[in-house]
Amino acid sequence: NRPWTFQSNVEQALVVEVAKLRLRIALREEESGTYGTGVQATWADGTTQNHRIMVSFVADPDRVPALHRKMLAEIAKIRAGNVPAEDFDKVRETWKREHEEDLKKNEFWRRILSRTYRRSSDIENWLNIDKQLAMVSPDTLKKAAPIFLPNASRFDFVIEPDPAAMRKAAAEKKKKEAEEAAKKAEEAKAAKAEAAAAAQAEQARKQAEAKEAK
Repeated sequence: NRPWTFQSNVEQALVVEVAKLRLRIALREEESGTYGTGVQATWADGTTQNHRIMVSFVADPDRVPALHRKMLAEIAKIRAGNVPAEDFDKVRETWKREHEEDLKKNEFWRRILSRTYRRSSDIENWLNIDKQLAMVSPDTLKKAAPIFLPNASRFDFVIEPDPAAMRKAAAEKKKKEAEEAAKKAEEAKAAKAEAAAAAQAEQARKQAEAKEAK
């Protein structure tokens, strides 16, 4: 644990951003196991050492154990500082872009003024994005990741859907698919009958024209 300081806050934010990148690649792009992975960080307040990072994802229940193992393996790499160099460039680009947008928002100023007051910090720290970007480095991550992604104090939770609800949803899905299949079959049958009628009418027209020509 670490007491809150401006530097430790930036270090935690770096760990979060890198985790977002690596877990999205690992779980979504490589495994196609989830649409996205959430990574959120909180501090209990501005004076204690209580901080937390929560990682979450939604997936097929049957795939959760394998994806969970993949997630832990990726976090272990982050904890060891085994992260591609381009990830740090991506974080810098993201922070710089977001800071430029934040400066235009009232919510950003409300949040920064509140932090400055509650945590007795210097507002210039929050406004000086270059100071924050200078901390985005492999050395910072390697030092901070074991602190903010500790293995010893990790808690794992799996929220599983209710079996009865799953059976009901599966039955409703099957019914809907059957109804859609039947509808498509009727539409195809009607289209076929319409095409046959059109062909018959065309044939009758040609026969009538042939008689008139005689």
